[in-house]
Amino acid sequence: MRRMIVLLAAASLWLPVAGSAVGAPAETPEPAATPDPAAKQPQVERQPQAEQQPQAEQQPQAEQPPQAEQRPQAEQRQEAQPQQARPAQAAMDSAALGKAQAKLGFHLIDKLSGPAKEQPKGPAKGPANKGEAAKGEASKGEANHIVSPASLAAALALIDLGANPQMRAALAKTLALEGNTDKLAALRERVKALAAETGGPLTTANAIVIDPKAQPYPTAVEKLAASGAEVTVESLSDAATLKRINDWVKERTSGLIPSILEQAPREGGLVALNALHFKDRWLNRFDPALTKPAPFQTIGAPAAEVPMMQLTDARLRFRRQSSFVAVELPYVTERFRLVVITTTDKPARVAQFNTVADWLTGDGFTESPGELSLPRFTLGSSVDLLKALDALGLRPARLSPGALSELSPGPMMITQVMQRTEIKVDEAGTEAAAATAVVTSRGVTLDYVKMTVDKPFMFALRDADSGLVLLTGYVGNAKVLAS
Repeated sequence: MRRMIVLLAAASLWLPVAGSAVGAPAETPEPAATPDPAAKQPQVERQPQAEQQPQAEQQPQAEQPPQAEQRPQAEQRQEAQPQQARPAQAAMDSAALGKAQAKLGFHLIDKLSGPAKEQPKGPAKGPANKGEAAKGEASKGEANHIVSPASLAAALALIDLGANPQMRAALAKTLALEGNTDKLAALRERVKALAAETGGPLTTANAIVIDPKAQPYPTAVEKLAASGAEVTVESLSDAATLKRINDWVKERTSGLIPSILEQAPREGGLVALNALHFKDRWLNRFDPALTKPAPFQTIGAPAAEVPMMQLTDARLRFRRQSSFVAVELPYVTERFRLVVITTTDKPARVAQFNTVADWLTGDGFTESPGELSLPRFTLGSSVDLLKALDALGLRPARLSPGALSELSPGPMMITQVMQRTEIKVDEAGTEAAAATAVVTSRGVTLDYVKMTVDKPFMFALRDADSGLVLLTGYVGNAKVLAS
């Protein structure tokens, strides 16, 4: 029987698509920590609330986390309120969401690995145990990339609650939801339901921190809170706020991702957050005694020795077509699966996986006896996904001054989409985490210009009425300026 050597050219994390509830199997080791709903959340923490006032007149302090029935202090402009309520959400089944997530994941990885490559900034360990081989060879061939479509979609679905129609349509298109804006509401409901589940291998949560300078509309704040997100209004320029954001991410990812932002956003906008953590054992475990060094073929570089796990005499779900072969590996909690696709001949670049990207949904697989050789690997990445999202069609809408006009009276736009991911696959199972921070800034529009005169310059002192130029000059000597 032919041995299958699996090439991991690209990896992605997305939402589970089975409809059953998450169960906690008895033999699952070290189940993912599930925060106690009654426990205090110390990371994106809420400030003490002011005494309740009548709803129409209530004016809580800016640093208080707004509740659904409260009104932020800065909101006084009824004439600029958001548009009418949105239509009822369109139903979206698990299969449709799975296809959208698989498509989004492949497109993001394809953009990241394109001509304008953006190398992972965080831990980037390849198939070798500690990443020795992958780091050294990344510049010679295809680099490792890992993204979380689930975490990204959950964070952008929060932004949708404050978006104008053009921006909503762009978000739906970018997230591979066929441009159907109603599916964004269905996506939020799916994420909200997952966040409420306890005791299983997956935990996920949303949060949003809004700077009081953004003057968020009360109705927008209420919608955000109703979506299940933890909502706070506090100054993003405060170092303590940034620390709380990073601590929230660390807790929600069980420490796999210690932070998400290195510096606070400028001009006081908002930060929309999602974090998820997954840990489960294989249904068919690999025997550690069978793991042996074996060559892993790379593109444009010599083969590297990696620890190759072995699964023999197993009945697994496979799919084969032309030079591609794939396997779907179930976990103890069977709703979760890992799909791995590789080639049977020469190594393939990311773009060459385009014809089989829909296999990532697990469709078309059939059970048969076989054996599997799979590298033990750890991967991690830290990347700003904004350029990739712009390439997928987000840019025109996000640069519009009114992109988030249903959230705030002033112009606001997305300026950063940071995502950090970690995954570890070994003989026992898989542990993975992802965190996404969608950052917006206030007062940034298409005609916004930032100018710093720190090089030689010319100047003119002129009379606009008469046309006379009183003085003109060139300054190129810094000593003159210093004196």
